[in-house]
Amino acid sequence: MDDTWLDAWQRDAAALTETTRRLAVDISTLTASASDPGRLVTVSVDSGGLLRDLRLTRQAMTRPPEDLAERILSATRLARADIADAVAELAAAVSGPATEAAREIADSYRDRFPREVAR
Repeated sequence: MDDTWLDAWQRDAAALTETTRRLAVDISTLTASASDPGRLVTVSVDSGGLLRDLRLTRQAMTRPPEDLAERILSATRLARADIADAVAELAAAVSGPATEAAREIADSYRDRFPREVAR
């Protein structure tokens, strides 16, 4: 076996490992915020889609519980979809937009956090 080929393969593998590590770190720091259409509720989520902050206006507190709950859920879905978009952009920037890895990462997040069509 040619040592030059093996050296190049090892360098490529090391570079891919570093790119993957950097992408994972960058993704872990992402957050997104979104509001319901009436801007009564604003939420922030982390890269895993977990709710990290919830802000309610005084007007939100006058809404019926069912309406308030739907506003919170709606804003959370929007923020999660924004996370999926941010991950796709980040993966394309780090790995290259045409790479299989970037597409798989983006698809994985978009499957978990789809952007819903307005009803």
